[in-house]
Amino acid sequence: MVIKDSKEADKTTGQATHKISKGMHEKGHSVMRKLGTDGKVDTVQTLHNLNEGYL
Repeated sequence: MVIKDSKEADKTTGQATHKISKGMHEKGHSVMRKLGTDGKVDTVQTLHNLNEGYL
């Protein structure tokens, strides 16, 4: 299993991004949270390399 965690922040604009990805073999899952200048948090989840039968 592979886990990757990355964070970025820009103090001048107030924006920040946090991304966590985990995967095993050819399948994986990523979650990205982004803080905008307006203070709102957007969250995006992505599933990687899944067969349609699993959905």
